[in-house]
Amino acid sequence: SHVASQQIWDIWQTTWDRQKVFTSLAPSSPINFGSPGAAASADIVVSETTTYQTINGFGGTLTDSSALTLNNLKSKNTANYWSVLGHMFSVADGADAAGFSYLRVPIGASDFSAKVYSLDDVSGDTSFNKFNINNSPSYLFSVIKDILSINPSLKVHVLPWSPPAWMKTTGTMNGGT
Repeated sequence: SHVASQQIWDIWQTTWDRQKVFTSLAPSSPINFGSPGAAASADIVVSETTTYQTINGFGGTLTDSSALTLNNLKSKNTANYWSVLGHMFSVADGADAAGFSYLRVPIGASDFSAKVYSLDDVSGDTSFNKFNINNSPSYLFSVIKDILSINPSLKVHVLPWSPPAWMKTTGTMNGGT
C-alpha cells in the first residue's frame, strides 16, 4: 500500500514529569509540510543488506551551563541528581530511560559558559604544548565522571566551540575567523 507524501504517520510524546513516556498520540489535525494539493505517491524500500550510514549513538551535549545546573542539583538534592542522570544515561532501565550512549563536550568556552576561555591561550603554540584543562570548570569533569559511572560505555566527543583568540582574525573568541 502507498502512503501519501507529507503525511504524519506517528507522533510520540514524553513529558518532563514522566507522566507520559513514549506515548503515541494521534494527530489532532493534518500537519502538512508543503502547499495543499494532490499528494504524490512514494515507495520507501528498506534493504536490510545495504548499509549507507552507521549510527554511533544517541545523546546530547554537556556544556558548562548544563554541568553547572546538574552540579547544583547534586549539591541540593543528591537523590534527584542521580535519578536524572539515570533517566538520561542508564542503559539498564529500558523504556524508563533515554539510554544516551553519546555525549558531546565543548573544549573551552561555548555560548553556554559563564566566561570566555580556551585551553591554550599561549599565542603561537601551534603544537599545543601549553594545552591545559585547568581553565575548564571543575564541576564539568565531576559530572562527566558521574555519568561514566552510570554508563561506562558512553562515547564522549570533545570538540572546540571556538579556536583560541590568538588563532582568530579578531584576536577574540567572539566573532572572527
